[in-house]
Amino acid sequence: VGPGMLAVEAERTSFAAEPGKTIRVPVRIKRGQDVSGPVELTLVMPAHLRGLTAAKTTIDAKLERGELVIQCADKLVGPCNMPLTLRATLRRNGGPLIAEVKLDVQP
Repeated sequence: VGPGMLAVEAERTSFAAEPGKTIRVPVRIKRGQDVSGPVELTLVMPAHLRGLTAAKTTIDAKLERGELVIQCADKLVGPCNMPLTLRATLRRNGGPLIAEVKLDVQP
């Protein structure tokens, strides 16, 4: 069994959400052999949680490292009882290659 075609690793997976502050999540992307292209980083939130946002970030095809920036609103709504998902997506042959890592964020 060989490694996957796309992997994402976060330097840290646990964070404190402080009102009005920014959370920076440095990541490393690993592309499989013969896999190339830019990778988009997005934040997938549980439906009941509000107050955290992140703009989509693109990591250039020649780079292995990037960062997703999460902005905390002045008020976090909903229980923080589920992890957030940092999703890395690379488009190849018309379809997506997806890798994910869970992030634990507590108020």
